[in-house]
Amino acid sequence: MQIWNVIILGITGDLAKLKILPSVAQFSSLHQAKVLINLYGYSRSKANEKEIMDLLKKHSKNQEIVLNEVIFKQGDYGNPSFMDDLMQNAETGTKTIVYMAVPPTVFAPFLEYSCSYSQKEIFILMEKPFGVDKLEAKRLLKNIYKCNLQSKVLFVDHYLFKNSTQIDFSVIQRLLETDKKPKQIYIRSLEKIDVAGRGGYYDQVGALKDMFVHMYSLQTLTTDFLEIDTERCIDCMEVKDIVVGQYKGYLEDSEVLESNTESYFLSKISLEDVDIFWETGKHLGIKSTEIEMVFDGGEKLLWKISPQEQIIWQKNGQEKNLNLSSGKNLDHTNMFKNILDQDYTHFVTEQELLHGWEVFEKLEMMKNFRYLSAPIYQPGQYPPKFI
Repeated sequence: MQIWNVIILGITGDLAKLKILPSVAQFSSLHQAKVLINLYGYSRSKANEKEIMDLLKKHSKNQEIVLNEVIFKQGDYGNPSFMDDLMQNAETGTKTIVYMAVPPTVFAPFLEYSCSYSQKEIFILMEKPFGVDKLEAKRLLKNIYKCNLQSKVLFVDHYLFKNSTQIDFSVIQRLLETDKKPKQIYIRSLEKIDVAGRGGYYDQVGALKDMFVHMYSLQTLTTDFLEIDTERCIDCMEVKDIVVGQYKGYLEDSEVLESNTESYFLSKISLEDVDIFWETGKHLGIKSTEIEMVFDGGEKLLWKISPQEQIIWQKNGQEKNLNLSSGKNLDHTNMFKNILDQDYTHFVTEQELLHGWEVFEKLEMMKNFRYLSAPIYQPGQYPPKFI
């Protein structure tokens, strides 16, 4: 049996409470015969230990927590000794997993503190956004190489760990009746919810910066269809058009007096002879994450990722369906299972990290070049109807 020491930095934050802790509990319940987990929570503010234990119990099988121990620590991320505080209880573990559920500004300095642990059995998990801009992302990668942590840092986009994206391309190939590459690709992540509750953060970034990592990650899932080396063809990607919008009521939800921040965007990107559309937004009356690929002759592949989990192949008015639902695993439960299986193919690569930022810069440049304002659209409607 393996012993894992799972250290969550920022255990009092939303990412930890909404995503990581439920998955730790579920993963531990599902794989208790293989893995024994010690959980260490670290935060600047004092943790509500009862709230966290109740959360773990809620997501454990039969509400019985199967973690070996749970320890909480409070401290300052700016203190270089905090890494030693974290690691002192983890020295005897066979594997230490540090989950960075903290703002991206903490990532780079944390790596500097971690240099002395490059020879240990440790993984450092970083969730998007990977830095606050491309310059910070490059600094992040520079620190990784300086500290010889290349094989220790894993970049996480939870979209790539959904039940519906944990499939091999050959499974899709068996469904298709064409070897052609698509002419258009539509990548959509549409939300029913508004920005209330996180308006302060959201108004600083907007839909484009908040979602571009997810959109680019979903695009990487189409690489096998394109017959294009997208990792070497980032310069081939040309932004053709971008539309932005802001739902009516956004100012009240985000608690600002005035703002041009977009809550919706639709972009058209050309990659050689393939048109790729990215579309995402809040308060659209529908929740759906999907990839649609259109081929010559009207053939269509619809990859429904969430909340539906299926692939639909349409040709000549006929449909074939492939159910992708493989249980009720949470996204990060699948991520921990990938680590257990030593399968790292679903993590974001360093090249994808940088390329995502480069595409974002192209989109942002087009938006700024056109001096785009965000016109108001009616909430709860898709496609959005602008006023």
